Amino acid sequence: MYSARCHCDICQQGVALPSPNLRSCCEILIWRPQRSCKTSGLSSAVLEQFEVNYQGQCYLMVKKSHGYRARTRSLMSKRVRQRGLTSVNKVLETYQEGQRVDVVIDPAFHKGMPHRRYQGRTGVVRGARGRALVVEIGLGKAVKTLLVRPEHLQPSRG
Repeated sequence: MYSARCHCDICQQGVALPSPNLRSCCEILIWRPQRSCKTSGLSSAVLEQFEVNYQGQCYLMVKKSHGYRARTRSLMSKRVRQRGLTSVNKVLETYQEGQRVDVVIDPAFHKGMPHRRYQGRTGVVRGARGRALVVEIGLGKAVKTLLVRPEHLQPSRG
């Protein structure tokens, strides 16, 4: 047994924890649900109360999200004074074929938004497809072709 003791608000008693990775005895139930209340040090009444009130609220074993905009909290949010829609000039800007452009994602426009891995990268305009532009971007040894709307691009200065 690990020497640390649990003092959570559920069991309200000091219980010896089996692992240094656990912070409270309540996590034992989620970490090893097959353990009985005798081995975890909880009374059966507390165990029933735990299952009713705290079912599915384990913070250690939650699966990581793999969505398209995962881990973009700061990347795809605007600063206080830049919030709202941007200027119409940015949408109406024309790009010539062969022109170098930087990908700067504008979170106010959801259509034609590239993946976050291309944020800040520089590419070359290869053509147009509807309202979007075909942009080739080098990513390691590979050359990726993106369809990006002009509101997520700006002319490269470098």
